[in-house]
Amino acid sequence: MTKDEWLSCTDAMAMLQFLRDQPVCRPSSRQLRLLACACCRHGWDLLTDQRSRNAVEIGERYADGRASDRKRRSAYRAASDAARAMLGDIERAEQATGTYDTDELDAAGAALTTVLTNHQLRLFGRLANWDKVVYLARYRVGRKLWEDLPSAEDVAPRLVRDILGGPFGPVAGSPV
Repeated sequence: MTKDEWLSCTDAMAMLQFLRDQPVCRPSSRQLRLLACACCRHGWDLLTDQRSRNAVEIGERYADGRASDRKRRSAYRAASDAARAMLGDIERAEQATGTYDTDELDAAGAALTTVLTNHQLRLFGRLANWDKVVYLARYRVGRKLWEDLPSAEDVAPRLVRDILGGPFGPVAGSPV
């Protein structure tokens, strides 16, 4: 990928895959955590369980050294419980109606990534297993046609560029 391709790319997953394969500019655990948090913030309306929202908030504080590992572990356990409860709800709905919607479960799973250990997060980043996380960055603008929001294709790649930077040196921010 060239610098121009990086700057114009509209596929956040391809960008993450490219960074994963670059030995010099792999994202740090902090960057990956903040990217997961930012994507969750874009899908905040899908985080219907307060335990998932709390995980994102703890993840943000943990990334900045303002939450202890004990708090992170506690938030992880609570967010795991929330995701398991949601999975049970989905299974019951599928049995009752024959249909199901996994949007909220995907959101809960993404919230869980914000409170992984640094080691788990680095493994997660190496595997480029970001489909649920990136989905949240696209969800709100993809589902709701608000004129004042950027297109769905622009949100996730912009977050990748803003938070992870890139392999070609600093990227100039847009003027305010």
